[in-house]
Amino acid sequence: MALVTEPADYVPGDTVNETLLNGLKNPIYDEFNGNIDDANIKSGAAISTSKVADTAVVQGNTVGPGTQTITRPTTVSGGPFYESAQGGFSAYLDSSNVQTVDVAGVATFALTAGKGVYNVSSSGAAGNVTTITGGTEGDVIYIISTDTTNCTFVHDGAATANTLWLRGLATVTPTAGGIILRLRYTSLIGAAAKWYEV
Repeated sequence: MALVTEPADYVPGDTVNETLLNGLKNPIYDEFNGNIDDANIKSGAAISTSKVADTAVVQGNTVGPGTQTITRPTTVSGGPFYESAQGGFSAYLDSSNVQTVDVAGVATFALTAGKGVYNVSSSGAAGNVTTITGGTEGDVIYIISTDTTNCTFVHDGAATANTLWLRGLATVTPTAGGIILRLRYTSLIGAAAKWYEV
C-alpha cells in the first residue's frame, strides 16, 4: 500500500463523530496488518539480519556492498566443489559421484559408470598411473588424492589411447588433499582419444 496520510488537525469546537474517528484509525490498521511495503520502510533502515528469514530471496541474488561471510559446506548437491582459501579446490561433494580407487602398484585403473570424481590412494606399493580406461569422448573427470607419497600420474606424449597428457609434460605428484587433476577425454593428437589435463 501507500503512505498513510495524516488528516487535517482538529481544533477546539470541532465535532468528533464515528466517521472522523474511523477515518483516523482504519488507514493505520489497514496498512500495518500485512500491507507494509517499500514505501513505508525508510531508506537506510539497517534492519537486523536476525529479523529476516533464512528462506528470504534477495532480488537478483545480490547481497549488497561489504564483506559477506559464508560458512563452508561439508556437502554440496548439484554443484560439486567449493574453492578453498588457498585458491585450490577441495573435495567436499555429494558422495554419490565419488569413486575410491586403490592404485597400489598399478599403472592403469578403470572408470566406474556414473562417477565423475576419483579419490585415489595407494594401500601399498607406489602407483604410477599412466592410463585410465573406460572414457567416452567429451568426458571430464576429477582426480582427488589424500596420498602424497605413493600415488603419481605420468605424462605420456605418445598418441596412445587412454593415456595422460599433462600440462608441463611431466609427472604430477599429489599434494595434501583436494583436486589434483581435471582431465577431459578427447582426440587432439592422432586418432586415439586420451586424457588431457584442463
